[in-house]
Amino acid sequence: NLVSGDLLISLDRVEDNALIENVSRETELYRVCFHGVLHLVGYKDKSDEEKIIMRKKEDYYLSLL
Repeated sequence: NLVSGDLLISLDRVEDNALIENVSRETELYRVCFHGVLHLVGYKDKSDEEKIIMRKKEDYYLSLL
């Protein structure tokens, strides 16, 4: 199975999110990258339930670092 796509990341948004979430810029950058890859493999985040699932997945992959 091949996954292909582009991730466009705003470093300004990463910095803003890091301040809001009280995490390092590096951690937030990783979260945004994982978030993008999750979208590429089919996860969505439109509904509250989907957002919860997406956040749990992001947290899981961050825990592996």
